[in-house]
Amino acid sequence: MPEPSVRTDSQTGSSGGSVTDEIRELLFDENVRRGGKFIPGDFDAYVEKIHRHAEFFRHYRNGKCDAFIAFYCNDPDAKRAFITLVLTAPSARGSKVGAGLVAAAVATAQARGFSSVELEVDVENAPAVALYKKSGFDVLRETAGRYVMKRSLDSSANDDGPLRR
Repeated sequence: MPEPSVRTDSQTGSSGGSVTDEIRELLFDENVRRGGKFIPGDFDAYVEKIHRHAEFFRHYRNGKCDAFIAFYCNDPDAKRAFITLVLTAPSARGSKVGAGLVAAAVATAQARGFSSVELEVDVENAPAVALYKKSGFDVLRETAGRYVMKRSLDSSANDDGPLRR
């Protein structure tokens, strides 16, 4: 049986990499499972946005993508990276694949000299909130049913100050 593998794909525009059919299928299936609330609004526009601007780490098991992370690490002036999406197929949940993908994105941001990584997550998505907290993220604030979370990558003070939950 082939071992799981992680393949990284970096995108800076439509000429580099692509949102594969596998990723599109994972996104579509999850959106259906959540009654269209996983990616609210225009699904195709969101997929196009991450295709053009995000970087991806993908996890493969038995030759098939079963998890990925999409993140923005493209604003060196702000020194703040942003995780826009972590998605694991139901068959891969609970296997710590998500934690590995988050760690890879954080390490990438740190290696590029970024000072923090931020993300937003639905306050009701307890497994994701727990994953991010275990990965060193703190809740900064709650807005419209979502937590804004941040992980500092350097020793400087966190200006926003975490909201402990």
